[in-house]
Amino acid sequence: MNEKLRKKLKPEHFELIERLKKLGFTVEAQKKGAQTLRIKKNGYNYGYINKNTVQKNGLFGYRFNLSPFLTDQKTFDHCPHSIVGEGDVENALENYFFKKYGFRDGWHLEHNKSKGKFYVTINDIKLAELILGIDKKV
Repeated sequence: MNEKLRKKLKPEHFELIERLKKLGFTVEAQKKGAQTLRIKKNGYNYGYINKNTVQKNGLFGYRFNLSPFLTDQKTFDHCPHSIVGEGDVENALENYFFKKYGFRDGWHLEHNKSKGKFYVTINDIKLAELILGIDKKV
């Protein structure tokens, strides 16, 4: 892990990383010196931890593209197919998180308009556990 990133991480991040590793996830930088840790399991990208995640008091984040049919790109990470193409993305995500996990908050949405991508930062440990599918006792 990059030393600059290590210094920015909070104890909650280290606890989450250890729990994930015990459950068979890989949490590592894609290349040496990178300041982004990727969370993966069985070939599926669950998200990342980086300085932006930490600055937003988040545990981890993930991205998705809401216009895969227009850009010929696939959706990323946790993008629920039910909201692809929705106009009010924040409201659609709020409804999605509530229906699927019982949470209306515990996350932060950001839109990079130049790239057409949305980034979600998960701030609540219980929501993070549900999304990642991890047992809170581990």
